[in-house]
Amino acid sequence: MLHNPTGRVTRGGGLTSSVEGEAVRCGAGEAGDGNVMTKDEMDAVVAEKLARFRQWSYDQLAERVERDRAAHDCLEYVEGVASDGTAYAIELNAMWDGKRGGDVRVCGFLSTIPLRPLFGFLPIYTSDAGDCFIMSPEGRLIDEE
Repeated sequence: MLHNPTGRVTRGGGLTSSVEGEAVRCGAGEAGDGNVMTKDEMDAVVAEKLARFRQWSYDQLAERVERDRAAHDCLEYVEGVASDGTAYAIELNAMWDGKRGGDVRVCGFLSTIPLRPLFGFLPIYTSDAGDCFIMSPEGRLIDEE
């Protein structure tokens, strides 16, 4: 489920993370041209956000797992608007993949806004796109070699 515990959100014509100051846009067409953000475009936005964390060291990710767990926070949360006008939110989380001190799993999930309750009324929200990667303590990306 998406949440925004830190308020790190900037709204505008593209996705901007106030933490990193980076901009991400989807090439689905101009706003108002009738195009809808496709699953492939959603996947591409998630992949682009995860790519930055794939460059981090294991120690950096492990430190964030512990810090975010203690603060009940996520790795990063951003909201944005695709070039077709689709509003969306991306939440990225880092967690232990099994035991503490072992592999780290980093997941990113994109949901279009407004969030849609499960079955139209249950306050449980599912993402529209998502992906994960796992890094070993040796700094290897599991199943990506």
